[in-house]
Amino acid sequence: MVIDNSGQSEHQSRENLMQGGYSVFAETMADLTYPEVEAAADRGACVLLPTGVIEQHGPHLPLGTDAYGAYQLSRLVKSELEQHAVEALIAPSVYWGINQVSAAFPGTFRIRSETAVALHTDILDSLATDGFRHIFVINHQGDIAHSRMLLKVVRNQHEKGNTGVVLMEPDFIADRLGDEAPTSALASFAMQPLYEDLEVTGELGVHAEDREHPA
Repeated sequence: MVIDNSGQSEHQSRENLMQGGYSVFAETMADLTYPEVEAAADRGACVLLPTGVIEQHGPHLPLGTDAYGAYQLSRLVKSELEQHAVEALIAPSVYWGINQVSAAFPGTFRIRSETAVALHTDILDSLATDGFRHIFVINHQGDIAHSRMLLKVVRNQHEKGNTGVVLMEPDFIADRLGDEAPTSALASFAMQPLYEDLEVTGELGVHAEDREHPA
């Protein structure tokens, strides 16, 4: 049993958090009325679309890690944009993506590529129809199959004339996509290491095949 600094077990802490209330809908378009959304589109606001999956993240992290991560990253981006007088709305998180790498683990929801493509396409089409011209798809899922699916969706949006739709990926994911991505469809952000002196001495979990093994 894991005990935190307050003396509570991990289960007790989680129960208290849930009873206190938390939601990935907080601060998103889900909490707005339709006239508020319409007015934001008229003002030229951009939209941040968090996307991830529900899958295993080891024995120590919840299945929703990617969904929470994309949502929190979008909140940070929104806050930064506001400091530069750029209005942004956060769309509700999309967590039905592709997770081939961890498909063998219990708790992983196995979504077909065509399902994920159709869902993300419908969401982006809806936002474009509502008048949003700048939409940033903020990914928090490391499976390269998921990133390729998103890139396909964004490319299709560009072909339809929605050239303000951009896929945002961490720099190391963007590097793996390489020549697959036209620059207008993909943008990247740098991942700042939490521990500069941390050395990897073994495989990096289920995504180990995407990395070089230490010498």
